[in-house]
Amino acid sequence: MTPIARAAWLLMMFAAPTAMAESVANCDQPVELCTFVLYSEPTGGYTVSGEARAKQRFSPFSTFKVASSAITLQTGVVRDLTQPLNYSRDDYPPEPWWPSSWQRTPMTLPQAFQRSAVPVYRTLVSQMGSEAMTKWLQAFEYGNQDISSGLDDFWLSGSLQISALEQVAFLRRIANDEVGLDAEVTSRLLKVMQAEKADQYTLYAKTGAGYLAVDETLGWYVGWVDNAEGRYYFALNVSGNTVADIQARREALAKAYLRQAGLITN
Repeated sequence: MTPIARAAWLLMMFAAPTAMAESVANCDQPVELCTFVLYSEPTGGYTVSGEARAKQRFSPFSTFKVASSAITLQTGVVRDLTQPLNYSRDDYPPEPWWPSSWQRTPMTLPQAFQRSAVPVYRTLVSQMGSEAMTKWLQAFEYGNQDISSGLDDFWLSGSLQISALEQVAFLRRIANDEVGLDAEVTSRLLKVMQAEKADQYTLYAKTGAGYLAVDETLGWYVGWVDNAEGRYYFALNVSGNTVADIQARREALAKAYLRQAGLITN
């Protein structure tokens, strides 16, 4: 992992979250520091806040675990959701800044996803290989599909880039079985991604965060909401000076928009 990516994870895991009032949950500002994209499957319409930024590509950081989880399940690198996963301590020596959850191995794919266990996913992607990764990123139409910066870290402030609009389009293709995944793979992916279940809705989501430059960070929150009316896809990204700045803001801001749209209550 690059020094910038390492610093990002260190701050993200151990910095205290900062609260963000909904009163500042506004991406339609003169200087756009965030964007929120919402697509309603029932109406077929988009709602976009921070429109220019919605088209701008950034590193996906850990939101790429949605794609990589799907590919590991489809290719058989991960056979099922109970398979124990590990990583080589020689290839990825534990570092002082790592959260303890990364070292509680073996872990299952759902656990690795929820913990954002970087060394486990770096191992899985390496096992899949560049040919399979390229094939599936093309099938997913995932951003610029560029893995040239390194097979085990191209999504961590590397060559792979994707916009918020492209995140939503990718999630739609995945959830609607439009990319050639087996039905069982899609079903397992839903179990991996489930973040919140309430009486009126189910939220599937993934966070992501990291450094774009020494004093510039990016936070993501992407996913979809299922309710009685249908499915609603969303993607948010927000900028900050440190990962601590955007650690809590990314999810709080996205959920403020989702509550405003009447899709969630928490």
